[in-house]
Amino acid sequence: MGEEAQSHAPLVTVLAERTLPADRSEGACKVELPAALTQPRATDAHFMQGHAPHGRRFVKGEPATMTAIALDFDAPDHAMTPAWAAETQAKIEALLAAHRGGFGYMTKNGARVVWAIEPVAISDAESACNWSRRYLSFVAYLRRCWQLEADALHDHTRLFRLPFVVRDGVAQRPLTIGDPRAIGALDWAPTAEDEAAAAEAWPRIFDGTSTPPLCGTDQPPASRPQRIEGSVTATRGVLYDLLARRGDIRSPHDLGDGSEAFHVRCPRADRHSPGTGDDALLIASHGGGPGWITCRHNGCAGLEPADWLALLGVTQRVGKVARWFINAAPRGVGIRLALDLLPEDRGAPMPYVRVSSGTPAWSALWRAADVEAPSDLDHDGDLGDALRELRGRRLLIESDNGRTRRILTAPARERVAA
Repeated sequence: MGEEAQSHAPLVTVLAERTLPADRSEGACKVELPAALTQPRATDAHFMQGHAPHGRRFVKGEPATMTAIALDFDAPDHAMTPAWAAETQAKIEALLAAHRGGFGYMTKNGARVVWAIEPVAISDAESACNWSRRYLSFVAYLRRCWQLEADALHDHTRLFRLPFVVRDGVAQRPLTIGDPRAIGALDWAPTAEDEAAAAEAWPRIFDGTSTPPLCGTDQPPASRPQRIEGSVTATRGVLYDLLARRGDIRSPHDLGDGSEAFHVRCPRADRHSPGTGDDALLIASHGGGPGWITCRHNGCAGLEPADWLALLGVTQRVGKVARWFINAAPRGVGIRLALDLLPEDRGAPMPYVRVSSGTPAWSALWRAADVEAPSDLDHDGDLGDALRELRGRRLLIESDNGRTRRILTAPARERVAA
C-alpha cells in the first residue's frame, strides 16, 4: 500500500471517545500519526485510518483520504493467555522486521499493528470497495506468510483504540513493538495468490454484489436505520418500574432531604403477619441504580435491592455469544438480530436476546460487548465484521420475568489460584 516513505507525517482523525457522533467537532481533530500513537490520552480515545476535509469523524458516503492502515489480532475467545501473547508478539516482531516502519502494541484481548500508507482517496462507492479489497488481500497475506489471523476490519470508517488511553477508568500502558516516532509507509503490494484467497473468503466484496450501506450521504433518508421500537427505561429505577406495572405505587412521600420516595405495597405483603398492613417505602433512583425498598416487617427488614429484584422476577445471567440470526425488523426498517448465548452457569438455556437496529438496545449491545457498533447493515460489510468480533464475547443479560430488560458488560471472571 505504497512503495515509498511519505515526506511528512500522515494525518489521522483522533476522537476523544469512540461514541463521538459524526456531526460533533468538539472532541475530534486531525493529528499526526506518530503523535497519536505516543501521546497519553485522558479518555478512551480512538483513531481513524485517515481524515476528511471537515476534520470530524467521517462516515460512508463522505470523501476521505486514507493515510494509515491498522490490523487487529484477537486472542481465541477474546481471552489472551501468556502463551498466545508471547507467540503473537514474536510473529509481529518478525513481520515488522520484514516490513519496516510499522508499530505494534498489545491490547486487552489481542494485538494491533499500524503503518502509514501513501494517501488513498475515498470519493465514491467503488473507491471504498477497492480499499476493502486491498485490505482483505493484506489480511490473506498475513495469514499465508506470517500465520497471523487478522480481523477483516476492511470498512474504511473503522475506529481503532489508541495505545495510551484510559479504558474503564484505568490508564493503559501496553507492551509496544517498534518506534511510533519512526513510523513509515507500508511497503507491500498484493499478489494474485492473496487476492484470490481474499476473493474466495469474501466473494461479494470482490464481485461487487455486496449490498450498499444503510448509512452515508449516498442513501435516501428512508433507507437509513431509524429507531423502530422503544426500550425499557427506568427513569426512577427498575424497582419503581416493576411496582408501577403491578399497580403497587400508592402516593409520594416527602423525606425532607430532596430524595424522591413513594408509599408502595410491599412485594412480600402476602407473607406479612395478619393485621400488620402491607405498606412499604420505595426510594427512587435517578442515577441508574435499581432504587431501594424499606419495609419494617420481620421477613423484609434487611433485604437488599438484589433480593427485591429476584423476588419480582428480575434475574441476571452471564452468557457467551455463540451464534446469531438476522431477520427483517418488525416495522420493515433495518434488521432484528437474535443472539444465542451459552450460559456460564451451565443452567437452563438462555432465551434468545433480540435487538433491533436503530434502538437504544442496539447501542447497548455493542457497548456492553466492547465492539464498535457497525456503520452499516451489510452482512458482507461492517455488520459482518462486527458480528465476527461479537462471537465469543461475554454479556450480562438482565431479564424481567423472561423478558430482556438490559444488556450489560459482564464482570471479569475471577481467577482461580493455581
